[in-house]
Amino acid sequence: IVIGKTLAVISFPFLLIAAGLPFVALLVWRGDVDIHQLLLCYAILLITALMLALVCLTISAYSRQTAGAIILSYLLILALYGGVLVPASLILRESSGVFAKILHYSRSLSPFAASLSLLRPDIGDSQFGGRAEDGLLPLWKIFIPLALIAITVCFAAIVARLHKPPA
Repeated sequence: IVIGKTLAVISFPFLLIAAGLPFVALLVWRGDVDIHQLLLCYAILLITALMLALVCLTISAYSRQTAGAIILSYLLILALYGGVLVPASLILRESSGVFAKILHYSRSLSPFAASLSLLRPDIGDSQFGGRAEDGLLPLWKIFIPLALIAITVCFAAIVARLHKPPA
């Protein structure tokens, strides 16, 4: 049941991502895009779709009301993916040391920042790619393992919740 629900939830985002492949193939054919970066970007997209689906499914499994689950899912996704970008972008340029590392790595929760760190590491004074003088890694190298951990934790939580009969 858990695997079927998960496959049902992630099938639509995966189909949307697959629908764009012909246009991306044109970019590769023209030579406008590096195939290595393209594959990494698609990995980030697929991992993001899977993580979003499982986070929302986990919230739905633990929520008693549908409306509450939807609102909580939207708020959590907004906080994780958008909320971590704003404070870091405002404060990071003037920061250094441990605080700069915390701000930089908090942005690694956002797939937008991870994709930017891969495609445009030089944007914003190397904010997304990581500043070499501070020893910061590019955000995509942190996003992928964190997202895989979140996927595993969410799947385990769904299995634990649906394993027991409802109260």
